[in-house]
Amino acid sequence: MTEANAQKLKAERQQARQDEIDRNAVEGKFGQGKRRYSLNRIMTKLSHTSETAIMLSFLVMNLKRWLATLLFFVFHRARMRMVKRDFCITLGCQAF
Repeated sequence: MTEANAQKLKAERQQARQDEIDRNAVEGKFGQGKRRYSLNRIMTKLSHTSETAIMLSFLVMNLKRWLATLLFFVFHRARMRMVKRDFCITLGCQAF
């Protein structure tokens, strides 16, 4: 094996490893879709309607994630306002 072949083989192995890492994230989302969003129960007959059902499932997955993020920030802000209010009541601050 020559030096050029060794470098080429090393680059191919690194690329294969990176492809595997990228594929794991995608396959994980499909697994989550099958477990929690019934992607494994799609029984439509036409390919177009199957694709639509799959797209809707992934849309719901994304909307749920966005909603969770939004609600986190809303409740976090409300909690911070309550903490600030309690702090001002304790110290006798002016109303905000």
